[in-house]
Amino acid sequence: MPGRAAAGPTQYLHSANPNCLCKKVKVDIRKRRTRQSFQTSGASGACLREDGRFRERRDRDAEALDRNVEALDRNVEALDRNAEALDRDSQALDRDVRVVERLYLENGRGRKIVG
Repeated sequence: MPGRAAAGPTQYLHSANPNCLCKKVKVDIRKRRTRQSFQTSGASGACLREDGRFRERRDRDAEALDRNVEALDRNVEALDRNAEALDRDSQALDRDVRVVERLYLENGRGRKIVG
């Protein structure tokens, strides 16, 4: 079954730290199979060997999040401008409807308005 740990004794090849966040290679001692796993459970920090890579990844992710927040802010501003434009268009349409209703009443009910 994918995602399940191999049955039997398992050892971590590069790190004895159970809280290590870096990618580890697990070896099933009986079958000598290797597979990759990624441990993310309540870790206090990455192992010393991989700490620099995780710090770089975290910094890149933070920068990407900042760019995404800025893009969302720009999108919100654009949506506000669009809402204002729709409000102006709606008001203009209301004025046009009132003019048409007035012309209809002035020309008498049932007559076609020649325009």
